[in-house]
Parts: sequence; structure tokens; C-alpha cells
Amino acid sequence: MAATFFLGRVPQVFKNWQRKSCAGLSVEMFLVVFSAAVTYCASILVRVRSWADLAPKLPFFTDAAVGALLDLIILAQFFMYKNPDDDTTAADSESAASGKQRSTPRATTGRGGSSHSSSSGGTSRKLADVPAEKLAALTSLLEA
Repeated sequence: MAATFFLGRVPQVFKNWQRKSCAGLSVEMFLVVFSAAVTYCASILVRVRSWADLAPKLPFFTDAAVGALLDLIILAQFFMYKNPDDDTTAADSESAASGKQRSTPRATTGRGGSSHSSSSGGTSRKLADVPAEKLAALTSLLEA
């Protein structure tokens, strides 16, 4: 069961890599899931006093640690595939340059939290929309 949970991220990592885009994914969701996994790993390690204490918790720890690693890879993909010129990802700008238009609808979430689908002019929250204090908090968490 645990392997099913964290291995479910592998196809997403591969899809992002193929498309060179994280379009349609929420960076905030992955930040929350990543921080939850790291916190869970830390809570297990804080309570462990010996190998005998860790052995029965090892499957849970492994699940959370591998899940956190895969979430970290997806978060890195958000940064890698971000087009520095504007709020589009690298794949979106390549499509625009080649004259191709996105044909599949993309679900987007507005500031009010309502979800809607758009096939052309939809806006989605990008990493650039994340407030600086949230990014600073994440950076300090990762450095700790």
C-alpha cells in the first residue's frame, strides 16, 4: 500500500520531464505535501532511540522519505521548466513559437479557489504568483 502511494508520483515526474512543463499542477499543493512528508519523517526520527525502535517504523519512514524525495523532484521541475521571461513554462513558449495551440482544456484555479476549465485564455497560478514570504519560509525549512 505504501509503495502505491509514493510510486504514484513517478508517472507525474516522467510526464513533466517529457513535456518540459508542470502546467496544470499546483506548486502550493506540492509544497504542503512535501512539508508534511518531511515533518512525518522528522517525527519518526525524533522518537527513535535505537534501531529496535526504528525497525517497526521503517516501512512508514521509507514511504514518507521516498514520497518527500519525489515531491522534491517535482518541486525542482517547477523551477527548471519555468520560463524566466514570463509566467509561461518552457513547453508553453515552445508551443507558441511553433504556432501550435494547446488543444486540451486545462483546469485552473482562481484566487477565490473556484476551479474552472479553459481551452485558451485561462490563467493558472504559477510559481511567480507565490508570495515571497512563502518562498522564504520554504527555503529556511529546506536549509534547516
